[in-house]
Amino acid sequence: MFDKDEFQQQLTTLVCFWIGEEHLPLLKLGVTTVDGKTVGIVEVKKSTTPVFIKNSQS
Repeated sequence: MFDKDEFQQQLTTLVCFWIGEEHLPLLKLGVTTVDGKTVGIVEVKKSTTPVFIKNSQS
């Protein structure tokens, strides 16, 4: 069974690791059902500064 809270926590953890916790306020996470399937929704606000994915070596 799908766990909405676990999904949001895992996505938040990935964002913190790869992009940075300081950018979390730019995200709005949600979950909905479309045609009987659970779909994750991520809304992203535009940042005032460039945002980069961290290099796996950094």
